[in-house]
Amino acid sequence: MAVGELPRGKVKEVIGSKDRTASTLIKELLALDYIESTTPKSPIRLKFNAFLLLIYFRVLSRHSKSYKSDSNLLKKRPALLLSME
Repeated sequence: MAVGELPRGKVKEVIGSKDRTASTLIKELLALDYIESTTPKSPIRLKFNAFLLLIYFRVLSRHSKSYKSDSNLLKKRPALLLSME
């Protein structure tokens, strides 16, 4: 996803799972507003909403006192873990 768009069929390769799991993940990420797509079958791209940007900036700034609490928050939102690990 660092290069722009990702074809939906590649998601299973990226996460190392089956088609059904990849489809479920795409639906979850769309619902959480972390990714977007022009049509239901077109490639997906990251969508940097306010929550996601807040987490990224705090994690990137490892000197932040709240880093550990952000890590706990990430565990509750599995879609973020995929994009960060």
